[in-house]
Amino acid sequence: MIAEEDEMKYQIALSLIDGVGDVIGKKLLAYCGSAKAVFLTPKDKLATVSGVGRVLLDSIINTDVLKRAEKEVLFIKKEEIKHLFYGDKKYPNRLKQSEKGYPAYKTKQAILLESAADVIKGLNWDVKEKDMQQTMFIELRESEQKIIDLLSINQLHIDTIAEKLGWNFSKVANELLQAEFKGLILSLPGKIYKKNI
Repeated sequence: MIAEEDEMKYQIALSLIDGVGDVIGKKLLAYCGSAKAVFLTPKDKLATVSGVGRVLLDSIINTDVLKRAEKEVLFIKKEEIKHLFYGDKKYPNRLKQSEKGYPAYKTKQAILLESAADVIKGLNWDVKEKDMQQTMFIELRESEQKIIDLLSINQLHIDTIAEKLGWNFSKVANELLQAEFKGLILSLPGKIYKKNI
């Protein structure tokens, strides 16, 4: 495996570790300098990184993610997928600045991500609102009508919706998902929802 593929393996492996999300991943990269260094850094030094506890340390040290990542690298090569990582020069600057930016971004398409708009399009977050004529005669359940009424004023965060409707979080999440599947609402980044009809 050439050096570039070797580093890619460690980048993918880092994103496969249970408990390592965007924030912890960035902290580990900032502390260690590279994805490979995360796996080579002694356990006691990794423990000094904010947010890294004993359970996460065990996940980093005692895990099969490197084997899984090797398979992923072979798949990426075979399918000619463009792999971008947080530290890459072509990784979108706006995602680098975002606390919730993605450490690894893969696409089978040959696209260059230069802005957040490119990422929004790639993740299908740029769905246009439907024409009102198409949705004029949709029959809504009572719970769907309450959500649509609430979102007709403004786009809202899921927590605000739960609070205003007086529903528990799981009911709100379920109802929002069902409404989204029906095309009644749109899910925006940050768990924000808006009306789509």
